[in-house]
Amino acid sequence: MNELGPRTQDALHSELATPRGQSLWQRVDELDEMGLHYGFDSEPISIRVWLVLYESPKRIVKQDWLLLRDGKRIWISTVWMGLDHNPFSRFKDDGALHAYFKDDVLEAIDTRPFVFETMSFEQAKPGFFDIFARAGEDRGQWRHAAWEEALSEHELLCISTLSEEGDEDGA
Repeated sequence: MNELGPRTQDALHSELATPRGQSLWQRVDELDEMGLHYGFDSEPISIRVWLVLYESPKRIVKQDWLLLRDGKRIWISTVWMGLDHNPFSRFKDDGALHAYFKDDVLEAIDTRPFVFETMSFEQAKPGFFDIFARAGEDRGQWRHAAWEEALSEHELLCISTLSEEGDEDGA
């Protein structure tokens, strides 16, 4: 339930004025100019659209509980964040080719905005009223640039997690 009750945007506008005399929404509009927010299709969107999408349950790409034979519970969650978490994306518009060597092979640096995240937790506990679990021990974190890529990587992580369990059991 909204703690503010049924207030209008105009009421919030005057109530949330910043010290410089700007309303919160004017400050939000300034953030828009930075181009930090991305939609489900990884294309730039306004912060106002991002705020609506962020509250939507559609931002959950996929979530799975895996119960392993040894009793461990693994929670794997892939969500859209809508913010670029790729430290190399700032290089995308400078016109230069960016690469690095990995095992004596030249690898290109991915400069796409990473707006999806997959996380895996061991011994997590379901949250009764939450769409998210109570996080247990962090098993890993992966970032993705597209919905399809995030979904594919999520499913591969589920398969590999179950395969690792079989390998540990000698199967």
